[in-house]
Amino acid sequence: MAALRRCSEIAAGFDAEIRAVATSAVREASNAAVFTERVRDEAGVEVSVIAGVEEARLIQLGVLQALPVFDKTMLLVDVGGGSTEVLIGRGPEVLFARSLKLGAIRTDTPVLLRVVLGEGGRYEGGRAALPQLRAGPTGGGSTEAAPLDHEVAVACSGTAETLIGMAFAKRGVEAPSSVNQQVLARKQLGKVISDLVDAGNTEERSKLPGMDPSRADILLGGALVLEGVCDAFGVTSLTFSDYALREGVLLDTFARRRGGAMHHLSDLRRASVMHLLEVCDDDPELRGPRGAPRAGAARPAGCAPGPRRPRPRGPRGRCAARQRGAVHLPQLAPQAQLLRDPKRRAPHRLHRRGEGAHRPGRPLPPQG
Repeated sequence: MAALRRCSEIAAGFDAEIRAVATSAVREASNAAVFTERVRDEAGVEVSVIAGVEEARLIQLGVLQALPVFDKTMLLVDVGGGSTEVLIGRGPEVLFARSLKLGAIRTDTPVLLRVVLGEGGRYEGGRAALPQLRAGPTGGGSTEAAPLDHEVAVACSGTAETLIGMAFAKRGVEAPSSVNQQVLARKQLGKVISDLVDAGNTEERSKLPGMDPSRADILLGGALVLEGVCDAFGVTSLTFSDYALREGVLLDTFARRRGGAMHHLSDLRRASVMHLLEVCDDDPELRGPRGAPRAGAARPAGCAPGPRRPRPRGPRGRCAARQRGAVHLPQLAPQAQLLRDPKRRAPHRLHRRGEGAHRPGRPLPPQG
C-alpha cells in the first residue's frame, strides 16, 4: 500500500491521470473487493480488475507499439506469474484469446517435472504440452484456434526475456541491452530448459549463464508453460516484444481520450520518418503531410520559382551528391533510409533548429 501511495503522490506532482489495473492475483482472490477498497481509501487510486481476455487484448496493444506486426496475423503468448495469456490477432482485432491458470509463480514445478521427465527421469522435450494447453474451449484452445494460422509468434514479459538472455549466453554471445525483436528458436528454448532441469535446484539454476537470479526459483515453471504453448500451436520461433501490458494500458487510455483510433500503428517506421521530416522542415506551413506544397499555400512576396538546376552527374550517370553519400530529407519518406538501417541514426542535433542544425541538401554527418 505504501508503494501505491508513493506512485499516487508522484502522479499528482505531475498532474497526471492515473489508470490502474489488476490481473490474475486480484481477480482470483477471495478478498479482491477489500483490497480495491483499501487502495481507493488509502492511496486514492481506483483499481480496475480486468478479465484475462481483456488482459490479453491490452498486451496485444502494447506489442503493436514495439514490433512492426500490425499487418500480420500474430500469435501472442505472455507467461505471467499467475496466468498465461494466449491470443491470435491481426492489427487491433482479436481473433482468439484465452487466459490460462498457468503461470511461472503458480506452477508447481515438482508436479510439472514428473510430467516433463516421465518415467525415464530425463528431459527429452515435447512433453510440456500439458493437457491444459490442448483442452480446447476450457484450456489453451489450440484445437479451437487451429483454423487461424499465424504468420508470426510473439512472446513478452520477464520469463521470455530471461530465456532469451540465457540462449544468448549459451551461444557465448553477450545479450544486447534491449532484446526487443530478438528471436528465440524452439530448439534453443528446449536447450535452455534442459539446462534448467539438469541444474536440479534453485541455487544451481541461479548460477547458470544469463540467468536473472531473482527468477531462478520460478523460471523453470514459466519456461515449461511457454514450451507447451509452442508445441500446442506448432511454433518454431518466438519474437520478443519489450512492450506488454503496461504499454498497452497506456495506449488504450490515450486512444479512449482521442476517440479510439489506432491506425497509426500500421506503419511505425514511416511515422517516425515523417516526424523527422516535420522537425527538420524550414517551411512546414508551405508543405503538406508528405512534403508536397500545401494546396493554396502562397510564396512570400517577391519570391518566384526559378528554373530547376540540373544536378551534377558522376562518371556513371548517378547523382554526384548520392555518390558522396548525401541523404536528402524529402527522399526519406519513401525509402525510410535512416530507420531501415539500424546502424545509421541521425544525431540528436538534427532535431534542433539554429546553428549546427541540418539543412536539406546537406549530407548527414557520419555516425561516430
